[in-house]
Amino acid sequence: MLSANGSPRRLHMNVPFFILLLGQAVAGVADALQFTAVTVLLYSLTGSGLATAFGLLCSPAASLIFSPLAGIIGDKYSERDLLAFISAARGVLSMFFIGSHNVISIYALIFMMSAAGAFFNPPCKRLVAVILRQGDLARGNSVINGAVGLMYVLGPVAASRMMNVYGLDMAFCASGICCMLSAGLFILIKGGHSKRARSHAPVFLCYRQVLSDFRGGVGHLGKNPRLREVVSSGTVLYMGSAAINIAFYQFAFDVLRVSGDEWGIVLSVFNFSNILAMFFTFAFDERVGRTGPGFIYALFAAVSAAWALYGVAGSFETVLPVLVLEGTALSVCGILLGTHLQIFSGKAYLARAAGINDVANNAGRLAGIGLAYSIIGVCGAKHVFFSCAAALTVFSISRLLSAKHSMPRKNTVLKDL
Repeated sequence: MLSANGSPRRLHMNVPFFILLLGQAVAGVADALQFTAVTVLLYSLTGSGLATAFGLLCSPAASLIFSPLAGIIGDKYSERDLLAFISAARGVLSMFFIGSHNVISIYALIFMMSAAGAFFNPPCKRLVAVILRQGDLARGNSVINGAVGLMYVLGPVAASRMMNVYGLDMAFCASGICCMLSAGLFILIKGGHSKRARSHAPVFLCYRQVLSDFRGGVGHLGKNPRLREVVSSGTVLYMGSAAINIAFYQFAFDVLRVSGDEWGIVLSVFNFSNILAMFFTFAFDERVGRTGPGFIYALFAAVSAAWALYGVAGSFETVLPVLVLEGTALSVCGILLGTHLQIFSGKAYLARAAGINDVANNAGRLAGIGLAYSIIGVCGAKHVFFSCAAALTVFSISRLLSAKHSMPRKNTVLKDL
């Protein structure tokens, strides 16, 4: 037992949540295998850390385009069926990486995989809110985050070994198989439908209906100040982290000259922080779900400190503990922001709110990527680390001074979801 109030036991006894958790973990293995293999493939073809990092543009660009529609679809159709279909589609797309040695076609495949991921997130967030009680949302999100993080710890190492023995194509094949397995698990979830999804939703959505639903979601966001704060804070954080990611690629591959095995270690160490974040949220129990924005902005300060430390790190060994600090703080921030989004958005708008949040966050990521390339071209990667650290520190302090709200002990916006 992790607490005296029986909530972890509720999670343990929740069979739909356990199946969802297992499906997410298997999907995490697939993502870890693919990400590691694609990184190594692009670097082997281009020989440049910046060219390899350019593939990161695909994810926010795809989300920016498709997330509004993904949110609308997520509010209208069965969350379980959507997750199963999207996972199967990602499995098929993974197989197309096999034997691919054209950089442009690889970027195109990454974009399509990212588009499928954009459709995955809104129904996944909604499904978690459907099968869990509101008091369990923070812990449920942290358990999923920790399980996926564990897969990202093991996945890059397994991918590196697999690539060394069997070649890149075997890693892509294994990723596709894992996607198919996760699709099979998602379809087994019973009760994976909200009341609205069980109603007779139209088979096809017309343009006017999509536009009307999207306007409704934006209007709901505009009337909800706490939801706006969640979206704006996440956008600033992800803008900075995207810039740091680009700079870190250039720093790791072109300055530290990390090998394929060392890159696998970097990914594993960074994603190990998801497990630390899970235990952190357990330690704070239900208080995590009620945490106000002040605590989140204090975590932002920890993230900015890690970014500044990258600027003074001079070796592969000194980077590793900084990765743990940054990853843990980012992961806890993600858990808190995601939980607040689920609570404040309301049952009728949850997937659309998640879609709009994805649009805003990924617009921030694109801006951060553009900023990073601009600074690197003039000053180098270390200036990105220091600039982003300073900017996030200023943002955190300004928001801490103006923070007036805290999470209420009770919120009924998800009642009867």
